[in-house]
Amino acid sequence: MKSKSTKLLVLLAVQVVVIALLAFTNDNGSKLDFDTQLFTVADTASIDRIELLLDGETVKLGKRNDRWLINDKAVADRSLMTYLKSILNRVAVQRPISTRQKEQVYQELLANAPLVKLYAGEEVVKAFYAGGNEGKTKNYFAIAGVPYIVNVPGYQDYLSGIFKLKAHQWKDRRVASSSWRSISKIAVEKVSGDGFTVAFTGQDLTVEGVNPLDTNNMMNYVSQYAQFMINEFVIPGQFARYDSLLQTAPEATIVLEDLDESRNFSWKVYPRLAKEGYHLITDEEGRMMMVDMRRVANLMPPRQFFVKKKVLKRNF
Repeated sequence: MKSKSTKLLVLLAVQVVVIALLAFTNDNGSKLDFDTQLFTVADTASIDRIELLLDGETVKLGKRNDRWLINDKAVADRSLMTYLKSILNRVAVQRPISTRQKEQVYQELLANAPLVKLYAGEEVVKAFYAGGNEGKTKNYFAIAGVPYIVNVPGYQDYLSGIFKLKAHQWKDRRVASSSWRSISKIAVEKVSGDGFTVAFTGQDLTVEGVNPLDTNNMMNYVSQYAQFMINEFVIPGQFARYDSLLQTAPEATIVLEDLDESRNFSWKVYPRLAKEGYHLITDEEGRMMMVDMRRVANLMPPRQFFVKKKVLKRNF
């Protein structure tokens, strides 16, 4: 009985050793000798400049007075910067690329992936290539000539895509930030003739010439301009069909005047192209902005939208 117990203990000990060895080896039986935090930035607050170099062009994201600027000019989109910093803070190495594919993957990254440089002051904290496979189902990061498969726990997105964004795609997509307290006037003119003007009369906002006024509908309309974000910016030459659309007459104009003149804007809304769900809008700076059709419809409802409907009394 004692001999059997001894044999069982020995067998159990052997199994424990085998399991431990398997836990610290990869599929090829070699010891895992890579750092899972190789690309991780523990303190993203220390990063004050990010450079993305691809095809001879550099997108520089620089921090200035708690704001991120694109190439020292336009303000960067806060949600994109938050997403980027979250990736840098949580990205982890799953495993190196197999020896057989290592050189091919690295050469593809050199040819097609942006070189990412992270700075703290003038010091380069990290520099790596960020790309992926053709189907965008795997994320490949490479450093010092060695490519790795990386991911962020819990993320299903193709992480490397954000590093390939062009300068105009990093721009802050919030293009209006006026509250009902600060708006002086919103004038909507349409080719259809069904325009309207929301104006401050000295006491309250009202829709000129509309009586009885549905105050609730008017306030819901005005509230859209508090944090209005477009879907994306496009640039001349990016899409020929939008360049051609700019040569046509807009279907509407929207002009907003605010107590803070820096919030004033004048938009031209162009007709939606067939089979597309977005409108092209341009502002006084000539920026080309894409906005989905439903939100554009909300920006220029029919004048009747502001008329208060009569409630019919029931006779019992």
